[in-house]
Amino acid sequence: MFGLQFLFSAALWGLPLMGLPLLLHLLFRQKAPVVQFSTLRFIQASLRQTAARKRVQRWLLLACRALLLGLLIWALAQPALKPSASLSGGTSASVAAAVVVDTSYSMLLRDGQTTLLQKADAAVQDLLRTELRDADAAVLRDGSPPHLRPAADYRGDHWPALRPLPSPQPLIDRVNAAADLLANSGADRKWLIILTDAQQREFPRQLPATTNDLRTLLIDLHPPDVSSAAITELLTDPVQPRMGIPAQITIRLTGRPNDTREVRLTVKNVDGNQPQQPGKNANTPPLPIAHFDAAGHAELHTPLSFNQSSWLLITAELASTEPLQWAVSRSRLVHIPAPQPVAVLPIGRPNPLTLRIVRLALDPGEGRDSAWPVALLDGPPRWNESLVVALLNDWPDQNTTQQMQSFVRAGGTLMLFVQSGLESTWPALDPARQTALAELLPSPPRLSQQSAVYHGSIVKPDDPVLADLGDVHQSESRLVVTRLVQFVAADKNVHAIINAAPNDPDSGAKLTGLLWRRAVGSGQVLTWATLPDRTSGNLRVWDLFPPSLVNAARPPDSSNNLNIEIGQSLSIPAALAPAGAEVDLQSPGGGLTRVVPANDRYTFADASAPGLYAWQWRSAGGRSGTIAWVNVQLPAAEADLRYKPISAITNNSPQVLVAHSLEEARQRLAAMDAPRPQWTLPIALVLLLLCLEGLLGALPKFTLPWRVADNASKAL
Repeated sequence: MFGLQFLFSAALWGLPLMGLPLLLHLLFRQKAPVVQFSTLRFIQASLRQTAARKRVQRWLLLACRALLLGLLIWALAQPALKPSASLSGGTSASVAAAVVVDTSYSMLLRDGQTTLLQKADAAVQDLLRTELRDADAAVLRDGSPPHLRPAADYRGDHWPALRPLPSPQPLIDRVNAAADLLANSGADRKWLIILTDAQQREFPRQLPATTNDLRTLLIDLHPPDVSSAAITELLTDPVQPRMGIPAQITIRLTGRPNDTREVRLTVKNVDGNQPQQPGKNANTPPLPIAHFDAAGHAELHTPLSFNQSSWLLITAELASTEPLQWAVSRSRLVHIPAPQPVAVLPIGRPNPLTLRIVRLALDPGEGRDSAWPVALLDGPPRWNESLVVALLNDWPDQNTTQQMQSFVRAGGTLMLFVQSGLESTWPALDPARQTALAELLPSPPRLSQQSAVYHGSIVKPDDPVLADLGDVHQSESRLVVTRLVQFVAADKNVHAIINAAPNDPDSGAKLTGLLWRRAVGSGQVLTWATLPDRTSGNLRVWDLFPPSLVNAARPPDSSNNLNIEIGQSLSIPAALAPAGAEVDLQSPGGGLTRVVPANDRYTFADASAPGLYAWQWRSAGGRSGTIAWVNVQLPAAEADLRYKPISAITNNSPQVLVAHSLEEARQRLAAMDAPRPQWTLPIALVLLLLCLEGLLGALPKFTLPWRVADNASKAL
């Protein structure tokens, strides 16, 4: 991957000059003259030893000077290491590149005049035109299986502009798929290129470990200082509000810590009724200013009442312009159902006061308040109501029992109040009536001679009959019962909602059920094992008694299908459409798509645009109507701009190059690709050889006195 090169390679032509010292030595070689002396045998032996030493010194000095010239020429040629860090593969190396593009909705953040997604689009196209033009590339913009193909296939008309897409999986999964693709590639050089805003939700894990033949380029596009506020959640409590019962609106925001924002709340009818504006209602105060805490979160609350049955779109919107424009508002679609018809059926001779208590609990306005979720009917039941409340001062006859069975099996709710003492008449009933009544009651009543005082003990505080009533456990001890009918439930479709616990455990009385729920067919039976009269306890004045009766008339909750995020399927039960009718789905732009039922549901999986969708039906006779509305929104999690530190994503791996733009990445790559001079070693050797050459040249002068003394001693 790396190779040694010379920045001034022409200087290497001077390497033959290394032979110059040898040439000069041979040309100017002198022969020692012969001088006749008298017999000096000891001096002659000394001269022979000196001549041998001089020859060794001369050859060492010669080699030193030759190496000195060679290293000087080497240094003049400027040796350098040439890294191969560029994206292009050169003329001989093959390149494979996998480009992973973050197409989440958070990439719509505006940085200057463009969005981060537009910057990513321009960067990818630029790479495919330049550095990667001859490479095999794969561009991963969604969760589709990746594959390598020539980069030319992505250029020009073959390149669709990047657009935000919903993705149920984090971006790191796409990165792992790209790494696996490159691992199976036979290219000489492999590049994994990631363009993202590094949002926390996209990187729950670190980047995959890279190998020596794989380099990673991570371009983090989000600006260093993001000053953006967004509405992340809009909730109603209860989830499905009802007329006349105030709902709590909760708005959750995210933004810069310790910042403030102004929020507006509007309510619009989507089915043609008159709009309703919060603030004009005495129960709806204006929204306060949102103050973000140290973590960058804020939460607003306001009550909101509804006075008519309709489909409403509640929208919370920031008053300021934000860089993430789509997240400045959040809406919630609610369906305010029409008042549910309820009938009260007295059986036997009920106390008139008890009958009035039940009717007042169901409708405290006695019909004067039109904005109330219950429409209490006069007279006997028509058996098409949502709720029928039966006060059993006696056992119903066979005909009434069968009507009750049919009503419940068809999906209705039946609430029974059973008078204490009826259990003693149970054995006298004929078996057919016993069997029919046993299908509605929690069990056949049990005879008991034990009398005691009981207090309420709530078993299932999350049961729908106790829903939206706050902390119900604070009220359970205030419920006192003195007379009740004991049931022993063995059916799995029967469970107790409220138990009656004896005040005095030593009395021999046992824990027993007070309010029971039993599923029968498509409906349900709620059984109170007592009456709300003066002789049976204080149920009639218990604070949870009236709202529990109103909750029993609550229609089925359809809020789960009203508000979904883009990318999810739209679905409604087929039973909501008239028999034989054709069903179309109208998109926010007004287009109609015919939907065919499958598995008893109408399902549409291609909701590619946010907004309101309408399920519409049309019969063969030309009649039409709207079945339901659906509010499709952009993903709330994408509005919470929380970014992960790059060091936590890359683990500071040397194989990962991090930049904040394509231009910066190119500069970093160019710096990495620049030659790295390797002059230190040759220059150090030159200095060492200069010292050695000087030492060898001065050596004869230093050794002369010792040689003379040595010769003199030998002469003597």
